[in-house]
Amino acid sequence: MYTQEHGFYVAHGPKGPISICGKMANRHGLIAGATGTGKTVSLQVLAESFSQAGVPCFMADMKGDLSGISQAGKMTDFIQKRCTEFGIQDPQFAGCPVTFWDVFGEQGHPMCTTLSEMGPEIHAYLCGRTCKRDFKDLRYGSTGQLGNRIQHALRAFTPKDQKGMKAAAETFRENPEFNTADAISELATGEALVSFLDESGTPSIVERARILFPLSQIGAIVPVQRQQIMMSSAVAGKYDQIVDRESAFEVLLAQSEQESAAQAQAEATAQQEKEAAKQAKQATSTAVRSLTRGILGNLLK
Repeated sequence: MYTQEHGFYVAHGPKGPISICGKMANRHGLIAGATGTGKTVSLQVLAESFSQAGVPCFMADMKGDLSGISQAGKMTDFIQKRCTEFGIQDPQFAGCPVTFWDVFGEQGHPMCTTLSEMGPEIHAYLCGRTCKRDFKDLRYGSTGQLGNRIQHALRAFTPKDQKGMKAAAETFRENPEFNTADAISELATGEALVSFLDESGTPSIVERARILFPLSQIGAIVPVQRQQIMMSSAVAGKYDQIVDRESAFEVLLAQSEQESAAQAQAEATAQQEKEAAKQAKQATSTAVRSLTRGILGNLLK
């Protein structure tokens, strides 16, 4: 939720609103946690806040879970409870402007890219930098270098998981009011450990907080809604017809193949001419020998 008073308001802690610093929002960040702990909603709250401030976001939404950001949310008992707890009055539910893109051209407007351009870490990027991941996919030795972090609950049932959870806790700036490692395993759905960069670029002390509710719809939209959005899009019809233009690589490859074929043909022609000359020489030699023998034969008679 973006407000004049709190800026990019993302979560609410014991001391009140927790906001991400706007000028530090494009630094590397991470949303992590076990399955079903609230990572997608956290990402939606961030993207929605940026959109409200006029900052465009790109999110790779493989399953369509974030498509609800295009629709207005509605009041529920849970959100009403959160409003009371956070001191929020009369939240203005609204969707965000959305354009759907799809490399296959099925669930959005076609887009042209390559696997190498997409890269291996395109699970869910926000503004090119912030990503949500399951903690088992991470090497927590490097996560301390990530500036903006939302850490949801982790479930540690094996020694390896416990080691990973401890490593995750140790990458936060310690808060003397609670044990970070214990808190990670105790977090409820929608709760998280939050640490954002301040205006000087220094990570804040970790806070145990509840993520703000989005003002847009939580959950995927239906196909009819998606089609309506695509039809009313500013790029509707502009990119829908797939045109497979010849790339520079393809042009150069074809040119190289033509040159190789021409060279091979020239070599073959030269070889044929060489063989023809050889055969002509042999024929001439044979004729000369025959003629010489004939002449000598006549002289000796």
